[in-house]
Amino acid sequence: MSNVKLSAAELALACNADVLLTKNSIINKVYELFGQLSEVYSNKIEAFDIAGEVKKNSPKISKGENYRGLAWVMLDFPRCFSGNNIFSIRTMFWWGNHFSFFVLLKGAYLPANIARRIIEITGTVDWYLCTATDPWQHHFEEDNMVPVKQLTQPEAEGIITQNGFLKLGTKIPIERWESIENFMEENFIKMIHLLNAS
Repeated sequence: MSNVKLSAAELALACNADVLLTKNSIINKVYELFGQLSEVYSNKIEAFDIAGEVKKNSPKISKGENYRGLAWVMLDFPRCFSGNNIFSIRTMFWWGNHFSFFVLLKGAYLPANIARRIIEITGTVDWYLCTATDPWQHHFEEDNMVPVKQLTQPEAEGIITQNGFLKLGTKIPIERWESIENFMEENFIKMIHLLNAS
């Protein structure tokens, strides 16, 4: 006889098809939202002097089921992954957590004076700097990201130099669904201005 048992809550979920159907509907709507954002990003970036190889790659939307055990959807644009040279703006939906917006620069795309600029542009939005050595982690826990407003310019420079890359991120709760598009557009423009001025 099997010892594998379901709790009452697990059994109720396993018997309820609406749970997964609703989840699939939500993921499809996130895809639709990210499709709209990719058009906004594409239109905005044309006005800025960003390297041609970065602009030429079309937006990419992908999804998965297991980032730290939970479903996710990502939009990468602009994006250029060429060996040690990385230029990526990543918009992410992480089930049960938040929407997030990340900028990742490495190699030839990492400006020398970027630390001074990121300290200047944080403004009223809570921006975080990646302090971990793995740029592909997307959570905001203190072992991965630290608020920029808590850093001095030399501290930020030290983190970026030690890691060999810059990763900045900000987030917005899923509950603010109606504000997501404006939030992402505003931060996209802010980051492109930052990189264009670097």
